[in-house]
Amino acid sequence: MEKPPAAEAAIPSAISDTSMAGLVDLGTLTAALLEIVSDKTGYPAELLDLGMDMEADLGIDSIKRVEVLSALQERYPAMPQIEAQDL
Repeated sequence: MEKPPAAEAAIPSAISDTSMAGLVDLGTLTAALLEIVSDKTGYPAELLDLGMDMEADLGIDSIKRVEVLSALQERYPAMPQIEAQDL
């Protein structure tokens, strides 16, 4: 089985760029994202990882993707705006 990409590679560049430096560390942001995806989809957080494709692996449609993104941006309002398809 192929190993999933590193977390840093899976986070959209708009989230991981230097404008977020000092606001939240990558581990905290990753945990928040996985918690939100778990909450919005019902998948157990321990089964999720950043290497999973939201549509192919989890069956998440565009509407659910927008819900996940909205929840992440609500939790981190200083985060740069990112497009739902980049999530």
